[in-house]
Amino acid sequence: MARLVNTLVMIFMTVLLFLFADEILITFFKQNAFVSEIAIQYCIICTPGIWAMTQFDATKRFLSAQKHGSIPFLTQLMTCILQLGCAYVFIVRFQWGVLGAALATNIVYIGNMIITDFWVSLHAEG
Repeated sequence: MARLVNTLVMIFMTVLLFLFADEILITFFKQNAFVSEIAIQYCIICTPGIWAMTQFDATKRFLSAQKHGSIPFLTQLMTCILQLGCAYVFIVRFQWGVLGAALATNIVYIGNMIITDFWVSLHAEG
C-alpha cells in the first residue's frame, strides 16, 4: 500500500513541481536563471531514481519493522561507493556533466530498490 501511495503522491508532486519549477527557483529562491535550468534538467533526469528511492524507503521501513535494518544500511553503503565510481566515470571521464551526475544518482536509487526487493523476495515467508 505504501508503494502505491508513494507513486501516486510522487506523480502529482512531480508534475506540480515541473510546471512551476522556473517560478519556484527564480522568483521564490532568487536562483540564477542558468543554474535554475541546470537544476531542472537534473531533476527531470532523476525522476526514475526518485521514484525508486520512494519504493526503497517503503521496503527499508518494512525491513526495519522486521528487525532487518542492517540490510538497507549495507545496501546503501555499497551503492554509495558505487555512486562515487559512477560519478567519477560519467562526469570526469565521459564529460557528461549534469547528465552524468543524474545517471550516477539514478543508478544508486534504483540499485537500492532492486537489492532490497531481491533480498525480501528471497526471504519471504510462505
